[in-house]
Amino acid sequence: MRMTLRSRTWAAGRLWPVVLCGLLLAAMSGCGQAPAGDAPDGKLVSVKGQALFLDKPIPKATVTFHPLAVADNKAKTPFAVVKEDGTFLLTTYRPEDGAPAGEYSVTVSWFKPAKGTSADDGIGEELLPAKYQRPESSGLKVTVKADSSEAVVLKLTR
Repeated sequence: MRMTLRSRTWAAGRLWPVVLCGLLLAAMSGCGQAPAGDAPDGKLVSVKGQALFLDKPIPKATVTFHPLAVADNKAKTPFAVVKEDGTFLLTTYRPEDGAPAGEYSVTVSWFKPAKGTSADDGIGEELLPAKYQRPESSGLKVTVKADSSEAVVLKLTR
């Protein structure tokens, strides 16, 4: 089959949006590293912990650390999903990379799966008291120290 000038022009016209999207995605993806300046000295501290409600593990709950000393809303909020045994490791930029040193208010959410779904599908009813979903009412405060490897224990009650 012979390609004519007209068919080449049509193909080039259809191909440029795909090439442009590919270039934009490549530019936006970066190299997976923390942006300079987001963490003090670019360093993160490994933060491990345990989350319990009425002294029992709360698997698949989400723990979020909200920085207290924030001048703008661009600060990252380290988070973790609680494992079956109640333990967690914080993530800020990459899985389980830790959090910047500092003071945090902590929130915790733990949802029952929606009716007719598996544990990984949809969100159902919140299983924890509402106070734990807001930084100003959770009562959970944690200080992440650059030179400490002490585990954080979050004991939630009714």
